[in-house]
Amino acid sequence: MSEALTDQLIKSEYSALKAEMLLRIAIQNLVILVAIVLFVPSALLIVTAPQYASVLALIYVAANLALALQWCHQGVRQCALKQAILACDQAAGRDSSWETWLPTQRPASMLGSRWFISTKLVFIGLSAAAIVLAIKCFDVVLLCSAIVFFITVAVLLTNPKE
Repeated sequence: MSEALTDQLIKSEYSALKAEMLLRIAIQNLVILVAIVLFVPSALLIVTAPQYASVLALIYVAANLALALQWCHQGVRQCALKQAILACDQAAGRDSSWETWLPTQRPASMLGSRWFISTKLVFIGLSAAAIVLAIKCFDVVLLCSAIVFFITVAVLLTNPKE
Protein backbone atom coordinates (compact mmCIF):
# COMPACT_ATOMS: atom_id res chain seq x y z
CA MET A 1 0.00 0.00 0.00
CA SER A 2 1.40 3.38 -0.95
CA GLU A 3 2.12 6.07 1.64
CA ALA A 4 -0.41 8.44 0.02
CA LEU A 5 -3.15 5.80 0.25
CA THR A 6 -2.22 5.06 3.86
CA ASP A 7 -2.39 8.79 4.71
CA GLN A 8 -5.76 9.06 2.98
CA LEU A 9 -7.11 6.07 4.96
CA ILE A 10 -5.83 7.54 8.24
CA LYS A 11 -7.49 10.90 7.46
CA SER A 12 -10.73 9.14 6.56
CA GLU A 13 -10.67 7.09 9.76
CA TYR A 14 -9.81 10.18 11.80
CA SER A 15 -12.76 12.09 10.33
CA ALA A 16 -15.15 9.22 11.01
CA LEU A 17 -13.94 8.89 14.61
CA LYS A 18 -14.29 12.63 15.21
CA ALA A 19 -17.82 12.60 13.76
CA GLU A 20 -18.82 9.70 16.00
CA MET A 21 -17.28 11.43 19.04
CA LEU A 22 -19.37 14.55 18.34
CA LEU A 23 -22.49 12.42 17.89
CA ARG A 24 -21.96 10.67 21.23
CA ILE A 25 -21.37 14.00 22.98
CA ALA A 26 -24.64 15.26 21.47
CA ILE A 27 -26.45 12.11 22.65
CA GLN A 28 -25.10 12.58 26.18
CA ASN A 29 -26.32 16.18 26.24
CA LEU A 30 -29.72 15.13 24.90
CA VAL A 31 -30.02 12.45 27.61
CA ILE A 32 -29.43 15.07 30.32
CA LEU A 33 -32.04 17.35 28.76
CA VAL A 34 -34.56 14.48 28.61
CA ALA A 35 -33.99 13.77 32.31
CA ILE A 36 -34.73 17.40 33.14
CA VAL A 37 -37.73 17.64 30.81
CA LEU A 38 -39.24 14.43 32.27
CA PHE A 39 -38.75 15.72 35.81
CA VAL A 40 -41.03 18.75 35.40
CA PRO A 41 -44.27 16.84 34.60
CA SER A 42 -43.31 14.11 37.06
CA ALA A 43 -42.89 16.63 39.87
CA LEU A 44 -46.19 18.30 38.99
CA LEU A 45 -47.99 14.96 39.02
CA ILE A 46 -46.39 13.95 42.32
CA VAL A 47 -47.53 17.18 43.94
CA THR A 48 -51.04 17.28 42.40
CA ALA A 49 -51.85 13.58 42.79
CA PRO A 50 -50.54 12.64 46.25
CA GLN A 51 -52.39 9.30 46.22
CA TYR A 52 -50.06 8.19 43.38
CA ALA A 53 -46.98 10.10 44.54
CA SER A 54 -44.86 7.08 45.47
CA VAL A 55 -45.67 5.23 42.23
CA LEU A 56 -44.95 8.34 40.16
CA ALA A 57 -41.67 8.85 42.02
CA LEU A 58 -40.69 5.23 41.34
CA ILE A 59 -41.52 5.61 37.64
CA TYR A 60 -39.43 8.77 37.39
CA VAL A 61 -36.50 7.35 39.37
CA ALA A 62 -36.49 4.19 37.21
CA ALA A 63 -36.60 6.28 34.01
CA ASN A 64 -33.80 8.44 35.37
CA LEU A 65 -31.72 5.31 36.07
CA ALA A 66 -32.23 4.20 32.46
CA LEU A 67 -31.13 7.63 31.24
CA ALA A 68 -28.11 7.60 33.56
CA LEU A 69 -27.09 4.18 32.22
CA GLN A 70 -27.38 5.47 28.65
CA TRP A 71 -25.32 8.52 29.60
CA CYS A 72 -22.63 6.29 31.12
CA HIS A 73 -22.61 4.04 28.06
CA GLN A 74 -21.98 7.01 25.78
CA GLY A 75 -19.17 8.18 28.07
CA VAL A 76 -17.45 4.80 28.03
CA ARG A 77 -17.68 4.71 24.23
CA GLN A 78 -16.21 8.22 24.08
CA CYS A 79 -13.17 6.93 25.97
CA ALA A 80 -12.75 4.14 23.43
CA LEU A 81 -13.07 6.64 20.58
CA LYS A 82 -10.50 8.86 22.25
CA GLN A 83 -8.01 5.99 22.25
CA ALA A 84 -8.68 5.33 18.55
CA ILE A 85 -8.27 9.03 17.73
CA LEU A 86 -5.00 9.11 19.64
CA ALA A 87 -3.83 6.09 17.61
CA CYS A 88 -4.70 7.96 14.40
CA ASP A 89 -2.80 10.99 15.71
CA GLN A 90 0.20 8.81 16.39
CA ALA A 91 0.01 7.11 12.98
CA ALA A 92 -0.22 10.50 11.24
CA GLY A 93 2.67 11.88 13.26
CA ARG A 94 0.61 14.49 15.13
CA ASP A 95 1.98 15.22 18.57
CA SER A 96 -1.11 16.78 20.06
CA SER A 97 -4.84 17.02 19.61
CA TRP A 98 -7.85 17.97 21.68
CA GLU A 99 -7.91 14.47 23.15
CA THR A 100 -4.38 14.84 24.55
CA TRP A 101 -4.81 18.47 25.61
CA LEU A 102 -8.08 18.08 27.58
CA PRO A 103 -6.90 15.64 30.29
CA THR A 104 -4.04 17.98 31.18
CA GLN A 105 -6.46 20.87 31.70
CA ARG A 106 -8.71 19.28 34.33
CA PRO A 107 -8.64 20.94 37.73
CA ALA A 108 -7.14 18.85 40.49
CA SER A 109 -9.71 18.51 43.24
CA MET A 110 -11.34 15.93 45.43
CA LEU A 111 -14.38 15.79 43.13
CA GLY A 112 -12.42 15.41 39.91
CA SER A 113 -13.56 17.75 37.22
CA ARG A 114 -16.48 20.03 36.52
CA TRP A 115 -17.80 17.21 34.34
CA PHE A 116 -18.51 15.22 37.50
CA ILE A 117 -20.39 18.06 39.14
CA SER A 118 -22.33 19.28 36.13
CA THR A 119 -23.58 15.95 34.85
CA LYS A 120 -23.65 13.14 37.38
CA LEU A 121 -25.23 15.34 40.03
CA VAL A 122 -28.03 16.26 37.61
CA PHE A 123 -29.18 12.64 37.57
CA ILE A 124 -28.65 12.17 41.30
CA GLY A 125 -30.33 15.47 42.22
CA LEU A 126 -33.40 14.90 40.05
CA SER A 127 -33.99 11.43 41.49
CA ALA A 128 -33.54 12.71 45.02
CA ALA A 129 -35.96 15.57 44.33
CA ALA A 130 -38.64 13.18 43.04
CA ILE A 131 -38.30 11.07 46.19
CA VAL A 132 -38.40 14.12 48.48
CA LEU A 133 -41.57 15.37 46.77
CA ALA A 134 -43.25 12.02 47.42
CA ILE A 135 -41.93 11.47 50.96
CA LYS A 136 -45.15 12.59 52.65
CA CYS A 137 -46.72 9.27 51.66
CA PHE A 138 -43.96 6.86 52.66
CA ASP A 139 -44.71 3.28 51.66
CA VAL A 140 -43.05 0.22 50.13
CA VAL A 141 -43.11 1.73 46.65
CA LEU A 142 -41.24 4.79 47.87
CA LEU A 143 -38.74 2.47 49.52
CA CYS A 144 -38.26 0.85 46.10
CA SER A 145 -37.67 4.33 44.68
CA ALA A 146 -34.95 4.86 47.28
CA ILE A 147 -33.33 1.56 46.31
CA VAL A 148 -33.37 2.55 42.61
CA PHE A 149 -31.91 5.92 43.64
CA PHE A 150 -28.98 4.24 45.39
CA ILE A 151 -28.43 2.01 42.35
CA THR A 152 -28.29 5.15 40.20
CA VAL A 153 -25.75 6.73 42.55
CA ALA A 154 -23.64 3.55 42.52
CA VAL A 155 -23.70 3.36 38.72
CA LEU A 156 -22.72 7.00 38.33
CA LEU A 157 -19.98 6.90 40.94
CA THR A 158 -18.41 3.72 39.54
CA ASN A 159 -18.61 4.80 35.89
CA PRO A 160 -15.15 4.15 34.42
CA LYS A 161 -15.22 7.21 32.15
CA GLU A 162 -12.98 9.40 34.26
